[in-house]
Amino acid sequence: MAPLLSPSTAARVLKAALARGGEFAEIFAEHRESSRVVLEDGRLEDVGGGANHGAGVRLVRDQREVYGHSNDTSLKALLEVASFLSHAVREEKKGARRAFAFRKSKAPRLPRARRS
Repeated sequence: MAPLLSPSTAARVLKAALARGGEFAEIFAEHRESSRVVLEDGRLEDVGGGANHGAGVRLVRDQREVYGHSNDTSLKALLEVASFLSHAVREEKKGARRAFAFRKSKAPRLPRARRS
């Protein structure tokens, strides 16, 4: 499986997050698919599934911590998150935590099973 973020994308996002004096930055990226099948008395009752996809950036400066997440893992979207966080971490009170969500989008649809 290919990585969710290229090394160059990750490096550019971390650099942008640290650009205004951050001490530590990290990226968490995930793509997870799930499915379920419900049988009752040997009969198929329900089939379903879903997918989670996105990336988050956490930035720490002077014991201040901010976190932002985006469902869009493009370089442009993650640079926007990192830039916003690098400004926000300067505004936070010491020891505070705050989360920001960016670009909500629908998860990709998985094929549905057919009932017989």
